[in-house]
Amino acid sequence: MTTPCSSRAFWIRRRRHLRLASRAHARVTAHLVDSVLAHLGAPAFIVDDQGRIRHANEAAKKVDSDREREVIGQAVRENKACAGYSLTRIDVTGSGTYFLAVRARPLSGDLTSRIRVATDLWHLSPRQVEVLESLCEGAANKDMAVRLACSLRTIEVHVSALLRKAKAESRMALLATLFALPDPKAFPEGPLRKP
Repeated sequence: MTTPCSSRAFWIRRRRHLRLASRAHARVTAHLVDSVLAHLGAPAFIVDDQGRIRHANEAAKKVDSDREREVIGQAVRENKACAGYSLTRIDVTGSGTYFLAVRARPLSGDLTSRIRVATDLWHLSPRQVEVLESLCEGAANKDMAVRLACSLRTIEVHVSALLRKAKAESRMALLATLFALPDPKAFPEGPLRKP
């Protein structure tokens, strides 16, 4: 039979062991997060649901500014799209909700000019142009809906309209059609609208 003293000592040792194991787990988790974020190649942050930045990769630490932190935090708190960043919700069991904020890479000049040509040829609305730009970045419908602050169904309608206007059967065919358009540098004067 155990004495109350030995039982109390057991629980003290057990609590100390759990605290040490928890700290070791936190160090391993932080190392894993560092490794994953480093491979993104763009500034990236882990943000909690209150808008506080909990972790940043090396690229984010180099270009980080207080203004950027505030914009990201406000977007998360208000559940809105964040200009220049892609926000992805991460639900962690037992730890709450976090968001991965990754700075979007700007479109290359060639791609921007091709989108301008497509806008003229296909008579795209401004919103369809935004959806086409997001498609070129590889964004999923759900990410586009968050970024453009509209419903998932609205994005689906815009993607379908783009496919119809480009006479493409899939997103990949749409992008292939976009890159098969005439070289934009060959038409510096102005729009290419068909009569």
